[in-house]
Amino acid sequence: MQRLQKIQPQKKNQNKMKKLFIFLFVLILSACQQVDKLDKQMYEAGEDTLPITSIDQLEEIDQQERQSDSSNPSKLLLKASGAEPGWFAEFYNNRLRLIVDYGKDSLLLVDNAFENVTDEKGYTYINLSVSDSKKSKLNIKIENTSCVGASGEKQSRKVTVTLNGKTYKGCGELVN
Repeated sequence: MQRLQKIQPQKKNQNKMKKLFIFLFVLILSACQQVDKLDKQMYEAGEDTLPITSIDQLEEIDQQERQSDSSNPSKLLLKASGAEPGWFAEFYNNRLRLIVDYGKDSLLLVDNAFENVTDEKGYTYINLSVSDSKKSKLNIKIENTSCVGASGEKQSRKVTVTLNGKTYKGCGELVN
């Protein structure tokens, strides 16, 4: 009788282990599918996105932009980023480069108003434009408040970008 009682708890533990193993296996498989979906999203270009396949192409675009505007050279002032959905922005004194939705869409905006993004009181930018009967609205708010980014790193600015009704929140840091 004692032997039978010892076997039953062992079987219960084995069943629990099997269930745990199956659960972990299913979880890992579903995570692989999620990564595949995100990977596909990262490479679907929006209407105004240039397909860029290498860092060399980005450097070439930067070089062309510098040559085209040699009278007012670009100076990087602030970098900002956020997650869910992933976005990234570079604020220069005379332009903004914004990449949203994990690279699905991007915006390059030339405007000398960005030279004030380093203001200690904060910064607000509102732009409404119409091209080819398509409205585009961009709101940017930069607060001089410390912020912890998705990577866990403390940064000096809290940044909120709203592009065409979709809001992206994150953190930013001044570039010296």
